Amino acid sequence: MPDLTKQELGYIAGMVDGEGCIKFTVPASYNGYKRTNYFILTISNTNKESLTWIQSKLNCGNLYEETASPKHKRTKPCFIFRIASRLQIALVLKALLPYLIIKKDKAKECIIHTKLHPYRGYNELYIKKEVVPKCSETICQ
Repeated sequence: MPDLTKQELGYIAGMVDGEGCIKFTVPASYNGYKRTNYFILTISNTNKESLTWIQSKLNCGNLYEETASPKHKRTKPCFIFRIASRLQIALVLKALLPYLIIKKDKAKECIIHTKLHPYRGYNELYIKKEVVPKCSETICQ
């Protein structure tokens, strides 16, 4: 992840707190089938430029346009910035953690779960190289 200023991190954290969603599932079995876990970080907004700016600053994620149904003619189009890579989500949330207020606990929980549930072992390589540092007492309190 590129170096960002405190102001940029604070702005992005504010967007995550106000317009964002941190979503993840913990794997469980269902009728004998192992279910897969997934991690998603999204920010929704009607202003495409702000989400494009966030995407360029974080250097990851995708931008989607969601149009309203024909019944809602006055609704503006909504844009969604989405990160689906659990490693990228962990790196972004780790950087935003000091600036998050509303979603701080959810972000901590998500960071922990990205380490506990690696995608087919890929996270282990990065954890060993300490790209995603081990969860310390100061982060996970």
